Amino acid sequence: MAFLGLFLSAFTWAAPAEVTVQPQDQILLRGLNAQVIYNAAPGGATLHIKGLSEAGWTMSKREGVVALDGPEGDSRRVLSAQLKDHGSRPLIEISGPSVPIEIHLREGHITLNKGAQDARVHLKNGRVTSVGRGGPLKISLLKGDVSISDQSGRVDVDVYQGNLTVRNMQGDGELQLFSGQLWLDQSRGNVAINMNSGSGKVQSFSGTLQIDNVKAALSGSKLSGRIEGFSAEGPLNLQIAGESDIHLKTQSARVNLQLPPASGASLNLLTNEGEIIVPKEVGVLRTHLEKTARGRLRGEGGKVTVFVRSQEGSILVK
Repeated sequence: MAFLGLFLSAFTWAAPAEVTVQPQDQILLRGLNAQVIYNAAPGGATLHIKGLSEAGWTMSKREGVVALDGPEGDSRRVLSAQLKDHGSRPLIEISGPSVPIEIHLREGHITLNKGAQDARVHLKNGRVTSVGRGGPLKISLLKGDVSISDQSGRVDVDVYQGNLTVRNMQGDGELQLFSGQLWLDQSRGNVAINMNSGSGKVQSFSGTLQIDNVKAALSGSKLSGRIEGFSAEGPLNLQIAGESDIHLKTQSARVNLQLPPASGASLNLLTNEGEIIVPKEVGVLRTHLEKTARGRLRGEGGKVTVFVRSQEGSILVK
């Protein structure tokens, strides 16, 4: 019986840790490798945290900071062992009221569900998922994937290599992706996109879209609002669906714009070394220095204005 008791106790999960917090308190989580889930819910004043003791993590609270710290020691040895066996990655699950949270991990999977306070994530390799948050969100990721949906607070994301997906964002943000694939879908606000290489797609967007691009291929559909920015080499293929003010500059990048039918758009286009292709009602003036097209398309005026300047790229408007 004594042996049976020891056997059962070895497989008994420890009770969740609990800590009382105030709205101004914050969570600071630091470790090498972990799966972290934070389920924030309105009301209450107690955080429930599962998985700490099983994984050798500790919790302390001092001056309003709830510190969750992973095991210390030889980080390379510990991390190497964890990577060889993904089942050894500890699961830290936090539930309770929404308070600011800051996470620092070398490797991991992070899920943030709801929450009206600041969330900051610093991750070297892994995946970050955020759903239904109203508070500001800031993510820094060296390599991996970021997925954000149903976000109403400001978003600032910086990914060096990977995939960045944002759906149904209502608010402002800056999306930086050095290399990989970006998708912004069904969103509105003031959003800046900064890309170096890869591909990007923007769909069903309204508001202000700012583009700073080197050589990524960027496409957009069902766009309205103000679209502005610069692309060095990466082509821009944009389909405009509503009232819009377009102001673009490129080095050698090709610009392809599809405007609404009978838009009455006002065009002001210039390229030094590329070509200009526009509907026949707007003429193209060619000189030995540049090609220009200025005029208005058929339809009701005042809804769409297009200003494009390029050094070497061609401009196509239809």
